[in-house]
Amino acid sequence: MFAWIATAMLLVSSPAIASQDPDDPRILPPVELPKVGRLPFVVDPGHVSSIAELAKISRSRTIEGPLRQIARQHLGRRRDADLRAIGFEAIRSHAGAASLFAMPFVFDGQGEDVRRVVLDHLAASGDAGQAALAYAAVHHEDPVWRRAAAGACPRPLGASALAVLEGAFRDGRSRTLDRAALATGLLEARRMLPHLIVTQYAAGSRRGRGDLAWIAIGTQQAYVRNLVPVVGSRSGAFQPVPGLLSEGFVMRVTDAVAVVYRTEIHRVLVEVSSANAGYDTSSHGWAYHRWRDWYNKHELPAMMARVEERDRARRAVDFVDTERSRRRKAAEAAILD
Repeated sequence: MFAWIATAMLLVSSPAIASQDPDDPRILPPVELPKVGRLPFVVDPGHVSSIAELAKISRSRTIEGPLRQIARQHLGRRRDADLRAIGFEAIRSHAGAASLFAMPFVFDGQGEDVRRVVLDHLAASGDAGQAALAYAAVHHEDPVWRRAAAGACPRPLGASALAVLEGAFRDGRSRTLDRAALATGLLEARRMLPHLIVTQYAAGSRRGRGDLAWIAIGTQQAYVRNLVPVVGSRSGAFQPVPGLLSEGFVMRVTDAVAVVYRTEIHRVLVEVSSANAGYDTSSHGWAYHRWRDWYNKHELPAMMARVEERDRARRAVDFVDTERSRRRKAAEAAILD
């Protein structure tokens, strides 16, 4: 039993295992990619909606107003060092989740020192701050802010940060999808691999009444197809009715499918999957069934193994704590006796 305790304590002290967060019920277990149908959620859909609502609230005047007042009174190019220091402390005093989401957008026109204070404050603000950094990494218009936010975001990603990426991938707009993919690569969010696989290209059909287009290749020859009698005063004649004889073929387009290949998402997919697999995965190309089979047969079992390892480490922690508590109580009882 003592050997088992020693092994358990070794597992607990392992840096790779200690860095893993405990299970969060909002993060759903990984499942296989389906052949057809909707992509399964990585994060509880209700939490994804809550994060989207929080981001919406952060853009209100009630939330942005006090932050803009800090910028007007204490920041800007003409403020001295002491006044800026007061502004930095004022920024750090705002800890509400909606205020954290608003900060990268309110202070986007400030200098590098303000950016660093905001990013450090968000990085130290727990789950909400991590989600705010992930949101800025996807939705900020300034690419410098997007990369800086991704670089400052703590790892591994929690449920709220993953919910930000989940909502971005389900947005449907190409620009948002590209930014979500870039953020996924920068944030090392391998749980988003299914979303990268599904969104790397999109196909849509166009239907309507009549032909969308047609192409005719052939020759036409005129001929008299009919004669119409014409009678006049003490005269008669025939009026010819011309016709056209067509030879060749006509191609009618009554339906069409347009495929959009999102090269940026595909590039991130290959980079992230190759880093996880340990070999080049670019041979899968753009074929969904190849990526699906690779994920279901290789990546998903590896993810489940990591989850099992984490659970085993947690059980080891519980065992060690229980054993220590039992020994402490036994020692206290022996002293009392």
